[in-house]
Amino acid sequence: MVNEEKTKLMIDCAMFEKKNMSQLKGIAVQTKTGFLRVKAFETFVYTTLGYILLAGIYMFYNTEKVMSSLIAMTEDFLYVRFLIIYLIIMLITLMLTLIKEGNNYKNLSVKTEEYNRNLEQIKKFSEKKN
Repeated sequence: MVNEEKTKLMIDCAMFEKKNMSQLKGIAVQTKTGFLRVKAFETFVYTTLGYILLAGIYMFYNTEKVMSSLIAMTEDFLYVRFLIIYLIIMLITLMLTLIKEGNNYKNLSVKTEEYNRNLEQIKKFSEKKN
């Protein structure tokens, strides 16, 4: 005889695994702090590469302006401006990443606890059957 409650729990667990297992691999072995550190480092790397690319494009399209500032020896001001803009962008992206990934970690932790409870109930059903 098929136990409907056990079947429903097994379907719920399978659906959870299908939707969330790729995300859970990173969370299962890490604390929240470690998880956020990894995400912050990824954000740092990608933001830096993106900024370098955009700064290069800016310098390419404004070659005349950049060269005249180098000749006039005002490049220090140009570099300071690039650095300040970079730091502002980095600060904003890191804050947004920490907020977003903190919420993701919290949501997945709650879902994981529910998944584990379902697995325990399935185990109890199996033990009762034996």
